[in-house]
Amino acid sequence: IASLEGAYAGAAARAGLRAVWPSLPTRSGTFTVPFGEGALSVTGWLDGWTPTAADAAAPHHIGEVVAILEALHRCRPPRGIPEWAPRVDAGFPRRLYRWTAARWTRGPLGEEARAAIMDRLPDIDRWTRRYLALAEEALRHRSAWVATHGEPHFANQVVTPAVLRLVDWES
Repeated sequence: IASLEGAYAGAAARAGLRAVWPSLPTRSGTFTVPFGEGALSVTGWLDGWTPTAADAAAPHHIGEVVAILEALHRCRPPRGIPEWAPRVDAGFPRRLYRWTAARWTRGPLGEEARAAIMDRLPDIDRWTRRYLALAEEALRHRSAWVATHGEPHFANQVVTPAVLRLVDWES
């Protein structure tokens, strides 16, 4: 939940940019409240529509998204936002090999899924090594990192009469 709070707070810190549509703060200033095993956040109503894949591929739309991301990238990252880190470590292929060593009997496609993963284990090992090499390179340049929307694809955009907005700031 700390990561979620940081992401929402980071978006709220950028609310001065017209394209940023952040979650609303609670009375205590946080952006989430506990809800079951997770958290709940609220975003204000936004009059507009989500573009289709075809809309998002239009040159004008692409230009708007690029302009939004450039504006975000010019801003100094606010404190507390989550920082990117690799999602897997070098041991991931070995663990995957162990997880697929025994037959998967649950579900109608369990064994097919296991076989498909097993067939690609050498590729997964190669991909993991490449991913970690790229991650190491990115981490060496951490001082140049910028705050941005983690998933600015069209499903996280709302077209309004005034401006294109980015929503869903949890990543």
